[in-house]
Amino acid sequence: MSSFSRPSVAALLSLALALPFLASAQSSVREIVVQGAAPGVEVRSEKVSFTDLNLDRPAGAHTLLGRLRGAAQRVCGTDGGRADHDYQACVAKALDRAVTEVDNPLLTSLHHSRG
Repeated sequence: MSSFSRPSVAALLSLALALPFLASAQSSVREIVVQGAAPGVEVRSEKVSFTDLNLDRPAGAHTLLGRLRGAAQRVCGTDGGRADHDYQACVAKALDRAVTEVDNPLLTSLHHSRG
């Protein structure tokens, strides 16, 4: 005789069938807002979509990192004659925040390996 009852087998089967849907629901957030500001400059933001990328693959993570870096550079801009140091600090902070918010191990590893 099996140690599983009919209700528990049915519950396990239901859970197994639902897992792919739960996983896709968890990863449904496929946009990130990159914000940047330096002293004396208004906060600017840009939405970056990554619905077309597979972040489980290095190519997808690399592409998203490039998009996030570009957005960080644009929102930090060189408006107002800011010093280069302020611009670089703004870009680094905006990129760090965006990578942290995406919360993908491959993207984080790639970001940290590039310094």
